[in-house]
Amino acid sequence: MDEVGFWYQPPAEGAAGATWALVVHAGAGHVPVNVDAGEEYTAETAEMRTGDNLLVTITNASDGGRHAWKMIGGTPQLKLLNQKYSGGKQLLTFAGAAAGTTTLVMVNRPTGDPPLQTFALPVALKTPAAPVTHQLNKHSDQQNVLAKAGDTIQVSLMDQPSTDFQWKFQKPNAKVLKQVGEPKFFPNSDAMGSKGKMVWTFSVVGAGKTPLIADYQSVPADAMPVKTWQVNVAAKPGFTPKTVAAAPSNPADSVHVLPGDTIKLKLAASAGTWSKPASTKQLIASKPVKQGKTVVIDLKAGHHGVATPVVLATGSSGYPAQAYALSATVGKGKAPVTVHANERKVAKPIEVKAGDLFDIAIESNTASTGYQWTVSSVIPDGVVEQQGDPTTEAPTTDMPGAPGATVFHFKAMAAGTAQLVLLEQPPAEGGTPGAVYMTVVNVQ
Repeated sequence: MDEVGFWYQPPAEGAAGATWALVVHAGAGHVPVNVDAGEEYTAETAEMRTGDNLLVTITNASDGGRHAWKMIGGTPQLKLLNQKYSGGKQLLTFAGAAAGTTTLVMVNRPTGDPPLQTFALPVALKTPAAPVTHQLNKHSDQQNVLAKAGDTIQVSLMDQPSTDFQWKFQKPNAKVLKQVGEPKFFPNSDAMGSKGKMVWTFSVVGAGKTPLIADYQSVPADAMPVKTWQVNVAAKPGFTPKTVAAAPSNPADSVHVLPGDTIKLKLAASAGTWSKPASTKQLIASKPVKQGKTVVIDLKAGHHGVATPVVLATGSSGYPAQAYALSATVGKGKAPVTVHANERKVAKPIEVKAGDLFDIAIESNTASTGYQWTVSSVIPDGVVEQQGDPTTEAPTTDMPGAPGATVFHFKAMAAGTAQLVLLEQPPAEGGTPGAVYMTVVNVQ
């Protein structure tokens, strides 16, 4: 319990124009604290393609005797394939399942327990170039064909299988091209022996160069070909899945706070433009504030529970260049509240001269309530002194239990200014005062 006093002062030094007082009773509670969190756990963006695998290495990954890392963010772009813990390192492998951008978030959270550590990593996945089917015909003769491994080459040439002549392909470089199935004939009409198109399909199986040659000759071949069709194929390597290794990064240890506490994130300003994390019932986030080489974000603890805020730093590419995440467990308790005190019993200063007697009459009802007004303090000593015991004035009405007044008698002893405080004390010792009265006495 304490008393709070206010003076209505002029801009320059001088006597107060009015005073106001309040009795504050503070019960047992939690004093809010600040918890600092560093940026050494920041993870840099990993770039990959769908079909690639992502290898994540988390260093200093303590299992606390209970190893249970779980993926809570990053789908559908990523799919966890396996994980391994060895010598303080957590190795996790993910499949690139879908194109897009995401933030992988992992927590070391044993079943039924709050997280021990948290890790976040921005990931950008691109779709590799799709295979192409190259359609070739008689007009493609003597051309160069640029392809890549995984592509398909289809050759369509006029043919008439009912004659003694037909197209026959020479064997290409098997490391570059491979014929798929038998050729298919598409006649121009339903007439017996009709002309039509014969279609051959080749798969580009690897990088390299090879001619693709077809000879139009008699069957069986007993003479030189009547004509020859040829293209030159140059194939580049196609899409080959690979494993992309993310830069090793430390996890963030979990933070335990109580309602009203503030977690301060101190992140490197050089990482880019840090975003404001989403607020939850457990943690209310402030806007990022740049302070020199550091960006500070405050997370104020509110309701009981667990929250995992993720903060992203956007670089020049427009996509996050770095990420930071932590888990916070907010314990049970009540957050500090703001109490609004009513403005009442505002007292004007008392102006007297040394030697004057003056009284202060204040409404009271000791008979009905048991509360009794007393002089709490007169500061400083020697300027004003109480004269005898206070007296009581009867109520102004005949109503039962109507309040009367307690009159305190004082004498101005010497020039100066004194603060005079009266408390309405409860009947039981140690209880909270019912009211407080404060004034300033100016003695000339």
